[in-house]
Amino acid sequence: MSVQKRLNLDAQPVFLMDGSAFIYRGFFANKTMCRSDGFPTNALVVVTRLLLRILREERPGHFLFVKDGKGKTFRHDIFPLYKANRDAPPDALICQMDPILRMVRALGIPVEISEGCEADDCIASLAARFSDRLPVVIVSGDKDLKQCLGPNVYMWDPASREEKLLTAASFAAESGVTPERWPDMQALMGDVSDNIPGVPGIGPKTAQKIFAICPSLEDIRDHFSLLPPKLQDKLRGHLDAMFLWRQLTTLARDKCANVRLEDTRVRPLDTAACAALADEFELLALRREMAGLARVQQASQGQHAHDGGNAGMVEQPVQPVAVSSPGRMCRPPTTDIGAQMHLLDTSVPPESPAIHTADALPPCSGRQVAIIWADGAQHAPHVAVDGAEDVLWTGPLLQLSTWLASARRLVVHDFKAVPVQEVWRGLVKEGRACPAVFDLGLAAYLVNPEENDYGWPRLVVRWGACLRGEKGEGGLGPAAMALRMASVLEQRLEADCLLTLYTSLELPLTPVLAAMEASGVPISATAFRDFLEDVEGELHRLTNAVYTQAGTTFNIRSAQQLGEVLFNRLKLPEPRKTRGGQASTSQETLEKLAEQHPVVESILQYRKLEKMRSTYLDPLPRRVDGHGRLHTTFNQKGTATGRLSSSNPNLQNIPVRGPLGKRMRACFIAGPGLSLVSADYSQVELRVLAHMHRTVPCWNRFVRGRIYMRERRP
Repeated sequence: MSVQKRLNLDAQPVFLMDGSAFIYRGFFANKTMCRSDGFPTNALVVVTRLLLRILREERPGHFLFVKDGKGKTFRHDIFPLYKANRDAPPDALICQMDPILRMVRALGIPVEISEGCEADDCIASLAARFSDRLPVVIVSGDKDLKQCLGPNVYMWDPASREEKLLTAASFAAESGVTPERWPDMQALMGDVSDNIPGVPGIGPKTAQKIFAICPSLEDIRDHFSLLPPKLQDKLRGHLDAMFLWRQLTTLARDKCANVRLEDTRVRPLDTAACAALADEFELLALRREMAGLARVQQASQGQHAHDGGNAGMVEQPVQPVAVSSPGRMCRPPTTDIGAQMHLLDTSVPPESPAIHTADALPPCSGRQVAIIWADGAQHAPHVAVDGAEDVLWTGPLLQLSTWLASARRLVVHDFKAVPVQEVWRGLVKEGRACPAVFDLGLAAYLVNPEENDYGWPRLVVRWGACLRGEKGEGGLGPAAMALRMASVLEQRLEADCLLTLYTSLELPLTPVLAAMEASGVPISATAFRDFLEDVEGELHRLTNAVYTQAGTTFNIRSAQQLGEVLFNRLKLPEPRKTRGGQASTSQETLEKLAEQHPVVESILQYRKLEKMRSTYLDPLPRRVDGHGRLHTTFNQKGTATGRLSSSNPNLQNIPVRGPLGKRMRACFIAGPGLSLVSADYSQVELRVLAHMHRTVPCWNRFVRGRIYMRERRP
């Protein structure tokens, strides 16, 4: 449902977007997205996707993208240290600014760059001016803009998890103050991101208590005696400064005077410019969405804006991206934009017919076969043979293994996955020659090792748009798409000089890791139990010691209660505050205070033992199988550097230093008649790099060494 309908507005609203905020959010949502040559595209992808969604779902007649200009603003004249704590924008973000603005304009959205003020001031000024004629929707999640809410002004954050839509009434119910009093509350609380000090010790809850009694800064000053003594103590000495802070938090209403309502009219999508940008920055999935938007605009030509505007007009739609051809290699669309913003490919694959007997499957002798568990390991897999349709296999996996034995190559999205290994073990059990394997996730990892997800759904998002044809051609089922994906990824591996690395090192390693996971590592239940009893006894002793030294009982695990004891009761020097306004009780903070009071050292010792108990001693014995062995998952695609990582449980960070570490390691044992052998090479990556530099004149990837700890006979 559109925002207009959700708000029950009589007229289509003007959308004023805080462009700078979404550019930064997009950049930090996922820093790994880039073009094939390394040029970053994360902010560009996020902002473009969000704009496409708004244009498609809201079909606005008036839309303005507002961005911060360069240089200082009038607030720096009031307070020279305003935003002095901010770092300069990263180069990887700066280089995307021009492409983003080019893309915004190509989508037909007007752009306004604020001068001498911030984008928020421009938005506040335009909202106040335009709201007399049309409803105004401020597209932002910035807390500063909440003061703009009014009878005809609303706020919408389409990129938040809950997609917040605020009105003046809902904001007042949530915050306890009206929008016009929001700058007063911000003045008391301060703003760390803008370097506005505020009044120390006042957070949202305390501010609400103050404004429940005195609803403005003037009331606080004039009726100071009405406040409780504790609140007076916090405010005393800051009654003049809080008015200065309010000047900084109050948005201007007299900026961007040259922008008229007519200047915000959405123009037709510039198909040529959009296509050129999509090609330049390899935004293949976005180009597909632009084509869809062009068709929507064309279908609603002349019927979009309430005043007869031409926001929906385009001359001709963007041509869809074709499937990769021999003359041009398909590049992965960079569409991973984090949990905040996700718009997946909405094309629906055809329904695959179910088959439960191998006789009904097409012959696969000497051909390539794909088996994809698209819906998860608990569901039936999709199967496809080169040139045949996608089918859903509902029969036993052993029967599938028998049928597969004559295939030339097996394509899967995760060779180490349990159901794939079950099929593979069926092949091995029959003693037949196994087909070659192509692991799509592993190949995608080598092509771009800085992504954080190589599962089938994400592979579809990244590669699906450049593998599907037009809907008229018919969609692709998961296994059929996997066959095409394998061809494209194999081309990429070869082009990037990674095919040898894939075939000689990475792929042979996968079944080794699968066997290690299945085997597990034995642990000594007796050693774990004795160690746990000793640690629990020491924790009991430390708990009593902490209570005695602090002079009170409290929950040592509670950061809030610990902070109350250390900084309010014992009056230790208060450190920096957390984002929530609470005094920090981090490890680093306590280590700095260790010499200030004996209770701090006791707390540090308590935390050390409690982490040992809760992370290792208590949970690990619960996860062993019937043979007393602990099974972890070795993540072959988990790090950009090529190192293995371990999870569920993480056995990579077992303590090693000190008496506790040595005793912890001693709890891991070898099987009967076996010994544990540990091998490591100091600075192996640098040694390999030096060798490559001397012997190979042209190379573009690190060779990634891997070292393991395995059981061997002595």
